[in-house]
Amino acid sequence: IEFLVKRGSMSVSDLQRQFSISLPGMLKHVRVLEAQKIIICEKKGRVQRCTFNKQALEPAEEWLGLQKTFRETWLDRFGIHIK
Repeated sequence: IEFLVKRGSMSVSDLQRQFSISLPGMLKHVRVLEAQKIIICEKKGRVQRCTFNKQALEPAEEWLGLQKTFRETWLDRFGIHIK
């Protein structure tokens, strides 16, 4: 995903070269990410280009933020209790 964020979009072949994985293996991963709308793929001729969809991860970022707030509040209260 980091490569897509930095470059904007990449072909599946270019993306596959970043990992130690076969092209068919990469296509399986791309299909899973595309099904979850984490990446958006467009096919032009024989080339399939993938773009990272930041909005797809916003709910996860929001949830992580809530968990961080909860954890920090809990640790603060625990620290007060110990003192």
